[in-house]
Amino acid sequence: MQNDLGRSIKMSNLAIFNDSSLADAYVNLINGYRLSGKIDSARYVSHIALEKFPNHQTIKVISSTFK
Repeated sequence: MQNDLGRSIKMSNLAIFNDSSLADAYVNLINGYRLSGKIDSARYVSHIALEKFPNHQTIKVISSTFK
């Protein structure tokens, strides 16, 4: 499973690099970091995502778990 998480993180980062307007890529990246135990990275990306997409319901919910 760890290899799948690494791939998910890599692909989510690549998607964001290519098109930073993809809110779902941020959600996937945050979840990938969380599931792999990289909570600080998940929190950091969550903060960025919430600034970019303040009305995105899933990002709002995920971000609220870090407070």
